[in-house]
Amino acid sequence: MQTDKEKADQRLQVIVGGAIVLFGLLLLADLFVRFLDIELLLQWWPVALVLVGLLLASTDRTRITLGTALALAGTIVLLARLELLTDGVRQVIEIIVLLLIGLAVITPRLLRKK
Repeated sequence: MQTDKEKADQRLQVIVGGAIVLFGLLLLADLFVRFLDIELLLQWWPVALVLVGLLLASTDRTRITLGTALALAGTIVLLARLELLTDGVRQVIEIIVLLLIGLAVITPRLLRKK
C-alpha cells in the first residue's frame, strides 16, 4: 500500500514529466507546422517553473525550501523575459536563488546525519 507521500511524489512526477513532454511536442511541432507562435510560449515558460515550485512547496513539507526557490527563480526569469528587471538587479537575484537552491538540495542530507 502506498503512503500519502508516495502518492504525492507520483502525482508530481506525472505532472512534471507531462509538462516536459508537452513542451517537447510543442517545440517539435514548431519545426514542422509554421502557424504555431512558439515565441509566445518561450516567453512565458517560466510560469511552469513557478507552478512546479508552488506544487512542491505545497505538497511536501520537506520540499518547501526547494519549491520556494524554484518559484522564486521562475518569477525572476519571467520578470527578466518581460524586461521588468534591470540586468544588475537580475544578476544579484539569480545568484541568491542559486544559493537557495543549493542549500535546499544539501540541507535535508545534513539534517538526516544528525
